[in-house]
Amino acid sequence: MNNNLLVQTLEKFDKKALNQLAVYLESPFQKVPKPVFTCFSYLKDSIKKKQTPNKIDLHAYIFGKTSAYQDHKIRLLLSDLLKIVENYIGEQAQKEQPIDQQIQLAKFYRKNGLAKHFHRVQKKAITQLDNLPFRNHTYYAAKNHLEWEQFEWNSSKKRDLGVNLQELGANFDIAYFSAKLRQACFLKAQQAFYDVEYDFEWVEQILGYIEQKDWKDIPAISLYTNAYLLSAHPEAESLFSNLKQQILEFGKLFPPAEIQDIYLLAINYCIKKINNGERQYAMESLNLYKKGLEIGCFLEKGFLSKFTYANIVAAGLMAQDFEMTEQFIADYKNKLQKDARNSTYAFNMARLLCAKDKNYQEALQLLQKVSDKDLLNNLNAKILQLRIYWEIKEYSLLESHLEAMANFIRRRAIIGYHKENFLNIIKFTKRLLRVNFYDKEALEKLKIAIEKEGIISEKRWLLKQLNI
Repeated sequence: MNNNLLVQTLEKFDKKALNQLAVYLESPFQKVPKPVFTCFSYLKDSIKKKQTPNKIDLHAYIFGKTSAYQDHKIRLLLSDLLKIVENYIGEQAQKEQPIDQQIQLAKFYRKNGLAKHFHRVQKKAITQLDNLPFRNHTYYAAKNHLEWEQFEWNSSKKRDLGVNLQELGANFDIAYFSAKLRQACFLKAQQAFYDVEYDFEWVEQILGYIEQKDWKDIPAISLYTNAYLLSAHPEAESLFSNLKQQILEFGKLFPPAEIQDIYLLAINYCIKKINNGERQYAMESLNLYKKGLEIGCFLEKGFLSKFTYANIVAAGLMAQDFEMTEQFIADYKNKLQKDARNSTYAFNMARLLCAKDKNYQEALQLLQKVSDKDLLNNLNAKILQLRIYWEIKEYSLLESHLEAMANFIRRRAIIGYHKENFLNIIKFTKRLLRVNFYDKEALEKLKIAIEKEGIISEKRWLLKQLNI
């Protein structure tokens, strides 16, 4: 049942959420049939115990061990329970958006002509909206909805019909253009990463309209305008300074998930600069990560992803701020998901030991603790092991390691970019082992081959070893 939609959904619930769902299902208002609730109880217990649910066991749990197994009954129960769980997820999402609830209430009261009810809800919604800490596109969209509800009410009562409808739609425009500029920023980022072409003519039209409206003091507009212009004109370093200042000044006006995306837009700009040889941007990248960590925007449900953890370590090592990096590795270890915690910590601590002290022996010991289950982390650990063997001139061990690594990659279901990347690293490391370092022509030939290769994450390291 690992591939069952319901099981996969429930596995994303933590212990507290599963218990809350149980209370929801037991509520007399839901009128959940007993077999459906019993089905949920079995699945909940299996997930908590980290056991794989089994249809036959589920059937016996619901209908008794003596009852003959009927697959269609189980499929029907799973389907019914999935519908209820999805309704629950939708209801919970609505509860997280109290303004949307108030808007729907206002619409209901307006349509039914309940004046006292309508004005009470409108007043409450406006107060709630003004008290919200965020001023992103969803704020302006909600404000527009409330203004239109008021307009619809007044129209129905033949009041204020002389209102300027163009001005009434201003908040809609701000919400729309902020969302579109945000989309443009992500399209620019995707275009750079995947080498695809997008038409951005519409963005230029939006920017022209925004300039006419003089919305430069609205963070939901100005911040994304700056971010887009920076991605379109990376040579204009003043735009980066402006964006960085805006992030620090207006970051609190955006929800954590959204400000995280904005931080990453700025960090990705730094990474491009670093890749172009401008190493001073390593410290800029690290400082952005520090600020993001201070406000907690990189945490999701209280946890830091192993990828963000590794990226912050990489930024710290590149900036050669070893003290901060070591402190971060220790402080945020317990913010990693439990199943990847020890493996991720060991790998990143090994990276620090290599960069800071060239303590290769201890690093090798740590790399033995990287789990095989964590495929990419495991492969990255093998790359670090490769570099260590080269540094300590253990060329025989390196040869054996490269062969074992190649076999490991071919046996695993590694697709696309990653497989090609790791096989290229192996290929060029083997060439590095065999090249005659007294033959300048051979070294130049290998250098050109490495530089021409498009997919190879260790390009800088390989070129450095040629020493030409």
